[in-house]
Order: sequence, then structure tokens, then C-alpha cells
Amino acid sequence: MLDVGCATGLFGGFVKEKHPGAKVIGIELNRAAAQVAREKLDHVFERRLEEIDLAEAGVAPGSIDTVVVADVLEHMYDPWHFMTDLKRHLTPDAQIIASLPNTRNLGLLLDFADRGIWPYSDKGLLDITHIRFFTLREIHRFFAETGYKVERVAHNLDDNLKPLYQANKDKPSINIRFGRLSFEQLSNAELAELCTWQFFVRARPA
Repeated sequence: MLDVGCATGLFGGFVKEKHPGAKVIGIELNRAAAQVAREKLDHVFERRLEEIDLAEAGVAPGSIDTVVVADVLEHMYDPWHFMTDLKRHLTPDAQIIASLPNTRNLGLLLDFADRGIWPYSDKGLLDITHIRFFTLREIHRFFAETGYKVERVAHNLDDNLKPLYQANKDKPSINIRFGRLSFEQLSNAELAELCTWQFFVRARPA
């Protein structure tokens, strides 16, 4: 397993506990976190993705069956190149587990379209370190362009928008007003996307 942005290796360490034969390689730029992760994982790179040679960690072509990119792709200048180059290291049935913030979040749209602001902050949907922005449709497009097929998408609903979602999700015709924004004839899937904070995605090589 390749855990990109492994932090202190907590998740990778959990995987190794459950599957003692698994080899877990982490990538983490934060030096202090990387040092902690090395106590749990088989190998930890403390470099930028563009500088990493997976062969250095003994990774043979076609040997990685799981890649975790949790809240990582939006921080990359060229995630397209990374995902395309990654394919040569994957098994044919490898799984990519990704989480991505939702730019089509209704609260974000209200700030942008109604209030005229795009408020970057230290964390959240507009974390100041975010470089790329994705909607659900663009997530599907991104994975298709880089040679993957999305198998499953799960929604992490925005706590502030859960009441709106619950109040409207079962209506035959969904019309909502949020601030000065109005949406008519939404499908349940569209409503779910608008009320989502973050998407969890599983994809495999196409």
C-alpha cells in the first residue's frame, strides 16, 4: 500500500496490524510526522512526489494494490501527471482510495455567487494550500482522463447543510432557496452534491 500524505502513519500502522504481511510505504513532507511514521511503516519518503523513485523502496512495477490519497490531490500542481505515472506501479486490480473537498458546496457557492467572496482560510474547503478544485463531475472526469474508472463515491455531508438535505431529499420535485440563490427541479443526487463537504472515492485502473 502507498499512503500519500501519511502524516504520522496512523492509518498505515492500522493496516499492518490487521494484515501483518502487508508492506506499507508512506509519503510525508512534514519531518516530525515522517519520523513518527517510520516507527510504524516499512518505508517513509520525506520528499515531494516529483522527487520520489519508488524503486528506492523496493517497489517493483505492478506491485502496489492500494493507494491512499486522502485530502492530497487538491494540494498538487499536476495531479494528472502523478495519477498517470502511478499506473505503471499498480497491479491490474489495484484500488485508489481518495478523498476530495467539494467545490460545488452550497455554502461555498453562496459566498461566491451571492456575497462575492472566496474566503481562503487555514483549513476547510478553501484551505490556503489548495491548488486544484473539484466538483463531482470533475472528479469523474479527472479519473477518466488519467486512466481510472470510479467504482464508488460516498458523500460526507456538510454539518451546516444536513438539515436542508434531510428536509428535501424525499420530495418528488426539489426546489430550494439558499440566501439569494434558487435551485429548481433538482434531483436527489444533485441535492446531495450541493450539501456535501467532501467526497470519498474508490477507483481502479481502467
